[in-house]
Amino acid sequence: MSSSYNPLTTVKEASIQSGLTIKELNKLIKDKVIIANKIGGSTLYIDNLSLADYLAKIREEAIKNQDANIRSYRIALDKAIHEAKVEAVKLNLKTYQKSQSVIKKFLTKAYFTEALVEQYCEEGADLTKIVNRNGKVYNATVKGNEEALEFFKTYKSVKMDYETKIDYPLEDSVIVDIEAELKAKFHISNQN
Repeated sequence: MSSSYNPLTTVKEASIQSGLTIKELNKLIKDKVIIANKIGGSTLYIDNLSLADYLAKIREEAIKNQDANIRSYRIALDKAIHEAKVEAVKLNLKTYQKSQSVIKKFLTKAYFTEALVEQYCEEGADLTKIVNRNGKVYNATVKGNEEALEFFKTYKSVKMDYETKIDYPLEDSVIVDIEAELKAKFHISNQN
């Protein structure tokens, strides 16, 4: 036959065992979260089962919060590494840098806008009648405009290449720095 006896312990002992301060325990007792009784005089005893239930609930909430933080951290880590790879590709593609210097030339010297450049980089665009923002017609196929012709034919693919290439190898130190920064932000310990 099982006993209906609920083990009791003093507030001081419960504080040591649970890791809660006496003040925290007293508040939980006052709020009736934990059951406590004065038995045999003035000593307050805590019901160990109610304390264990409370601590289990707190641990469960902490695990849920930690899991949510870990999921958020992993999503942010994937995004940050992808952005770092895109940045590395952008910095290391000679082709891309060349196209950027050509586009700057078009924007300043030939009076183009970025929207116009994008428009004439579309497949099937008539490169013999490119009109700049001042209305001047520019023919990219004329001798002497080889650089412009090559630019208009390859700009979209070059741009897409650096924006979507995700297998660019990052140095380990870059990844370690990204991980450390995000672990601090999401309160993730190094064991996870």
